[in-house]
Amino acid sequence: MIKSEVSHARLDESTRVNKANKILSVLGDYVNIGECNVIDIGTGSGHIATEMGKVCKSLTSVDLYDERVEKDNYEFVKVDDERLPFKDGMFDVAISNHVIEHVPNQNLHVKEIRRMLKPGGVFYLATPNRFWYMDPHYKLPFITWLPRFANNI
Repeated sequence: MIKSEVSHARLDESTRVNKANKILSVLGDYVNIGECNVIDIGTGSGHIATEMGKVCKSLTSVDLYDERVEKDNYEFVKVDDERLPFKDGMFDVAISNHVIEHVPNQNLHVKEIRRMLKPGGVFYLATPNRFWYMDPHYKLPFITWLPRFANNI
């Protein structure tokens, strides 16, 4: 890596660590995360799962692809689609952090999360604001304001 790539990688990592701490803070209002079995949908680089896995009873993270940089403190399961290979009522907490906007079948995504959550379980769902001026994924201004067929990058 050249110097600018290294600093970008550190920035990306610190941003994701901050996001993990934000998620933990929000969840802390509802559960004692240290006593929870957690499912994280959308592993990505693994930074968020690694941080959260340090404090959860257990953390399982799933993704369509294995693009992990960080692999500690959680179990990874590769999946083929929205259907998840876990028993009903297996998790206390489910996290879908900036994933649902990428999922072809959003109804099935939510139904699977509901199926896997224990009664009284907590579902953390975060998604970007479509009407914000800057797209969070591609860093392109106003692209999300276009009709879906025109902004499907």
